[in-house]
Amino acid sequence: DDGADSRELVRQHFEAAHKRSKRSFSGGQFFEVWTHVSVRACRKAHASLKIRRLRLRWLEAVAESKFFKATVFAVIVLNTLVIGLDGTFSVTAAFYNYDRLDAPVNDASQHDATWMATLEDFFFYFYSCELVMRVFAYEGLFFVGPDWKWNWFDSLIVSMSLFERVISAAGTSSIFRLLRIMRISRSTRTARLLRLFPSLYPLQFMMLSCANCLPALFWTCVLVLVLFFLVSSILTSGIANYVSDLTQPSDTAESLRLHFANMPMCMLTLFLSFLGEAEFRDVI
Repeated sequence: DDGADSRELVRQHFEAAHKRSKRSFSGGQFFEVWTHVSVRACRKAHASLKIRRLRLRWLEAVAESKFFKATVFAVIVLNTLVIGLDGTFSVTAAFYNYDRLDAPVNDASQHDATWMATLEDFFFYFYSCELVMRVFAYEGLFFVGPDWKWNWFDSLIVSMSLFERVISAAGTSSIFRLLRIMRISRSTRTARLLRLFPSLYPLQFMMLSCANCLPALFWTCVLVLVLFFLVSSILTSGIANYVSDLTQPSDTAESLRLHFANMPMCMLTLFLSFLGEAEFRDVI
């Protein structure tokens, strides 16, 4: 009797477990298995990317050298200044053309100078070479290493620049507006300055110590100034595109001229709005 009872108990437990497995696999168990397989595949891919295959240690040493980092920093600063100049020239030319909408002779101004295009070519090729160099130096760690977020951001910037050149070479009217939107996205390159800030000792000193308040205050002002510059570079590009599309005088354009006529005025407007000295509702 005891043996029969034991066998019956085992059979009941087996049938109950079998029913539970069938019910769960039809619903949540399938998702759980799929999640488990996906996680394992991601872990294997992550581990595979960490394997150094080319072992270009000399190239990694160059990428980690102070001279290389200083050169990249100088080029980024120069590119930031050029973007600021381009924003100022573009919005100035847009308002110049706007003032002459009713003129009998079309003497539209074109702000794109040859030297500006040459500098844009230089920055594009420099960033592309730098990106390729760091990909070969770090290999898979470029995408999954400690700085993977900034590396993906740099890759996005170079890809957007390449895409802008491709659609610019096409030259069809159907993608002309898309090209102008891509020109606004060019201002996002200035955000690379934020990547270099943590490597500057004064900013680390500001965050780790309060003993010297003057240097800390100075670098705080620099950081705020850079943030105003980043936002202003995007605003001036957008305003230039908006004013260029106008075909007749507009009160909105006059308001934009008052507050955002050039890069310094745009930064001043943002600063006054930040302080509360200017009514933000009136500005926008």
